[in-house]
Amino acid sequence: MNADLGQFVDNNVLPKLTAEQVFTHASHRWQKDGDKWRGGCPKHESQSGTSFYIDAPTLRWRCPACQVGGGPLQYLHWLATNFAEVSPRQKDFVDLARRCAEMVGEPFPERELTEAERRQAEKRETRRAILQAVQAAAEAVLWSERGKAALAYLASRGFSEDDCRSLGLGLYPTVAEIREAVKRAGHAESDARAIGVLNPKWEGYIVFPWADEYGQPLTLYSKCVGKTPPEGRSKTYALCNPADETGGDYEHTKRSPLYFDRAKRAGHKDIVLVEGVTDAALAQVRGETNVVACVAAELSRDQVATLARHRVESVTIALDPDQAGEGGIRSCVRNLLPARIAAYVAPQLPDGMDPDDFIQAEGVEAWRQHIKQAVHAFRWKARQIIADYKPADGWTDRAQDAVLRAANEFAAAWPVEHTCHLQRFLWPEIAAATGADARLLAEQAGQSRATQSNGKAHAEPRQDAKPAVEPAKHSSAPADKWPSPPESEAYHGLAGDIVRAIEPHSEADPAALLVQSLVAFGSAAGRTAHFRVEGDCHYLNEFAVLVGKSSKARKGTSWGQVARLMEGADQEWLERRTMGGASSAEGVIHQARDPVYEREKVKGKKGDPVEYQDVLVDPGEEDKRVLLLEPEFANVLKQAERQGNTLSVILRRAWESGDIKSLTKHSPTCCTGGHFSLIGHITADELRRYLTATEVANGLGNRHLYVCVKRSKELPEGSRPDSAAIAELQSRLARSLAFTRTVGEMRRDDEARTIWREIYGELSGDRPGIAGCLLARAEAHVMRLAMIYAVMDCSPAIGAEHLTAALSLWDYCERSVRYVFGDSVGDPLADELLRMIRGAGADGLSRTKMSGLLGRNKVAADLGRALGVLLEARLAHFRSVEPIGGVGRPSEVWFSGAAGT
Repeated sequence: MNADLGQFVDNNVLPKLTAEQVFTHASHRWQKDGDKWRGGCPKHESQSGTSFYIDAPTLRWRCPACQVGGGPLQYLHWLATNFAEVSPRQKDFVDLARRCAEMVGEPFPERELTEAERRQAEKRETRRAILQAVQAAAEAVLWSERGKAALAYLASRGFSEDDCRSLGLGLYPTVAEIREAVKRAGHAESDARAIGVLNPKWEGYIVFPWADEYGQPLTLYSKCVGKTPPEGRSKTYALCNPADETGGDYEHTKRSPLYFDRAKRAGHKDIVLVEGVTDAALAQVRGETNVVACVAAELSRDQVATLARHRVESVTIALDPDQAGEGGIRSCVRNLLPARIAAYVAPQLPDGMDPDDFIQAEGVEAWRQHIKQAVHAFRWKARQIIADYKPADGWTDRAQDAVLRAANEFAAAWPVEHTCHLQRFLWPEIAAATGADARLLAEQAGQSRATQSNGKAHAEPRQDAKPAVEPAKHSSAPADKWPSPPESEAYHGLAGDIVRAIEPHSEADPAALLVQSLVAFGSAAGRTAHFRVEGDCHYLNEFAVLVGKSSKARKGTSWGQVARLMEGADQEWLERRTMGGASSAEGVIHQARDPVYEREKVKGKKGDPVEYQDVLVDPGEEDKRVLLLEPEFANVLKQAERQGNTLSVILRRAWESGDIKSLTKHSPTCCTGGHFSLIGHITADELRRYLTATEVANGLGNRHLYVCVKRSKELPEGSRPDSAAIAELQSRLARSLAFTRTVGEMRRDDEARTIWREIYGELSGDRPGIAGCLLARAEAHVMRLAMIYAVMDCSPAIGAEHLTAALSLWDYCERSVRYVFGDSVGDPLADELLRMIRGAGADGLSRTKMSGLLGRNKVAADLGRALGVLLEARLAHFRSVEPIGGVGRPSEVWFSGAAGT
């Protein structure tokens, strides 16, 4: 069972309970006004019949006349004890928790609680009831004669009386009065003292109730009346975390941001974060229910965990315009991004105003417009760096160097999975200020971070360590001639229009723009459109690797252009479903993981059959689309090569079916129906070095498209595509994405079927060497590309033009592979022998000479095996040559090429 019974009640029971299930006493005769219900009190008969009231969503209740209140457990205990007690203790508490679990059909954890666990759960419930009692007492004071000054002050801060009532504000009287209120509510003074509500420093302060994400009382916050606090006292006070018998915290008093319960109830996934209590409170009463407060200029890890648990997608940070606020922004960003919550930063408010001052002065609509000007946190940081180093009289070389150094230091601190966001937001700002090339800066920074993954640096293998599989030396030289570009048919439809709009204004290779546009679209489209080949389904996900010189091929530049377009078509996919750092199988699966349940034994009566229950421990990821963006694809290959790393297996399954699970024995993580795509960037030398013979043989290599890319032109002054043309392309992309999600199984039309029959034999035929292995899945790649071309055309069928476009692009991929690998077979000895045989020309080379050239270091069995590889690959053949003079045995002489050529 969950060791904390209180957490079980909070997370598994209370969110499912309804007011109709709990508050069933006949005396209530409810009068409902939205979430506020009023009715008669079970203990006394009021003339109005409305003295007892509840907040239906949170199940908190209160009877001011009886001066009692609490949650469902306190209500049920109050009834059961004939109104003598409010807080259940020991066995009563456990029995009531079980009763509530039964109401919602939640299996109750039957393990025997330890005394410490039971006390901790009781304390949390008692604490909530005491907080509510204190708040009720404070509310009564605020609306009495003593509260006039506080109400006047609140009015000056923009709060009407209705606002104060809706927020549940109160005024703390004297400690003696609070002590008496706690006792009247049926609680012990020692409990009140332990949680900190009997504090003379709070006297005369305005009290703000603070609820957790479910609307249950979490803490109280107090603020002085007026801008200046009384002498010797602070402007604000908050309750500290209460401790149990061991001195450990049993409640984190600010684990949920203030008013997040309201934002959650309103269905917000995009949150605005402010610093102060009154900042959030005023925004809330003015209708901005997405505004929450962190307090103390920092969104804690606990608060971030709460936001992540409830699937918040983005947080716009709008802290106070002071030094603490700037520091808080950095802290918030560092906590949000690892939790995969997008972080944005709003501009600094004018004239040093806090958010509540701004809302009061300019109105809530001006606040909304201000928040819309927020930029990604990395863009904000770039502007901060520029502002810190830019001289008043213009840029100098020294200042530019300082900016670049600071930007590199900032970028280096982030894990590899944030590379795409750094490329999109940080480096363009730095480049615009310094005149440097944004993509060149990003690529250079990426090289220094290539060993990082998921926030941890991976140690490079020792230089003297022998790898599990020795990388091939590839003695057979790759083709000298750069592959001819894709034919015009490859630039068909919307994908071709994208390239034609961007290419004149970019140094990126058109082939890089084309293939990344196709892969990105296929990833964003998701797992709907598919094509069946016998029992297998092929979807729109593809893996592509751009091969070119580091910092010269403009690989990063090409992705930046594509990302800009996709942002306007599906921003959520770009910001939340594109990620990097595929260093482990578990890390890949985690991005599209299924919900995780743990099997727990249910305690029954003696002799009853053993039963189990499933307990949800991880809700998983609903959006199964994942684009793995790997600017340093060599790092992926190195990780896959490590002994014991199952990344290669997982990536193969991710390309095939999307149904993958960890091969680790004790890991429950798995993914069903994942839609994984990949874009990698690598140099030719790295690809030859790290794509080992094993990875070629096991099929990881042939699940990728390989595209050679280089800088297409020099644009020293830079250029930018027409904004209207970009907007039109984004609109077309959005329409095509919407269409694609309505498509199921796709088929070739009659003309496409005719073409397919003609080229199928060539596509599916055997090819020699590493190139042949990497091109072995030609049919599958061509059909996936053809599907993407078709749905981008909003066509439910694959036409001849779509198949022709796919074949044209595939031809270029094949030329690229042959350019990189030539006739290499991936076997170091076989490749060396092939070089020797070709060097011998028409005379050929005997086994004896081969052995001599190798220094007699290879045994006959090794030599025979390597020659067999060349023979099977049809790269070399042998003939028996009679000795001169006819004396002696015939020699086995090897020649280049297949027999008969």
